[in-house]
Amino acid sequence: MQSIRHPEPTHIEITISRRRMYVSLMHRFEVCSLWSIIAEYEKRLLEFYRDDIIGGASVRVMKLGDSRFNIDAPQQPENAIKALVNHMKEVFKLPLIVDFRPNGMNDFLRFIPIFPVCKRFLLYGTEPISSQELKYIEDNVVVEERYNCMIPVN
Repeated sequence: MQSIRHPEPTHIEITISRRRMYVSLMHRFEVCSLWSIIAEYEKRLLEFYRDDIIGGASVRVMKLGDSRFNIDAPQQPENAIKALVNHMKEVFKLPLIVDFRPNGMNDFLRFIPIFPVCKRFLLYGTEPISSQELKYIEDNVVVEERYNCMIPVN
């Protein structure tokens, strides 16, 4: 992978929802690099992707601009995100800020191992989760600074 030219990054931001999954290298509120994980199969675009390896995991990547990328991961997007996040943590040694919105996601707990330790964890949603699911999240994510839970619990 090529190095990324950027102002001094401050954190890695992870956004996971049913409709969008992003991993961003951030400088305060400015995006230095953005990786969009595509979980829906788009056959018409596959010719633009190239095989690559991120953190030891094989992925298909399409470069959109100097610092914007798509990763094709229709089967198991959590594996591609985990490989990317682990690689970025190793290279940049920055804290994670997670925005997790599980509304409408099947088996959303499979994403929790991606960010076992984060600086900030924001859990939002309008669809209720069970108290067991919330306990699993709280038992498996160490939040160093701020935890916001704004989701109904059954």
